[in-house]
Amino acid sequence: LKENLLHPYHIQRVQSLSPNDFPPRRFCRWFQRKITDNPLFHATILMTDECCFTRDGILNYHNTHYWMNSQYRFSVNIWAGIVGTQLIGPYVLPRRLTGEAYLNFLQFNLPELLEEVPLNIRQNLWFMH
Repeated sequence: LKENLLHPYHIQRVQSLSPNDFPPRRFCRWFQRKITDNPLFHATILMTDECCFTRDGILNYHNTHYWMNSQYRFSVNIWAGIVGTQLIGPYVLPRRLTGEAYLNFLQFNLPELLEEVPLNIRQNLWFMH
């Protein structure tokens, strides 16, 4: 790694529960009722996420080290979703993602991406952001 001018940086993920995290889980109970009513309810949920990829290095979650070897910077924001067994996207978002740009994506680009999803699923679609 040193021959390739790579330098290790250790990333530590930390997450904790607070007392406010323990009240009854309304969403979980709601979801359980939906699954009881319709065992395939989960297949009507569009699960989405965005991620920014940069040239700063390679993120390796297996051993949680970040290897850097470049002084030139670039980044690309990617959006993707999945509903049932169907992958939606990926879609390249603007480099600097603002609320206005994301709203524009949701109103104009997402409907085009969903055209491949069967109409009966789109009519009952739940958006999990």
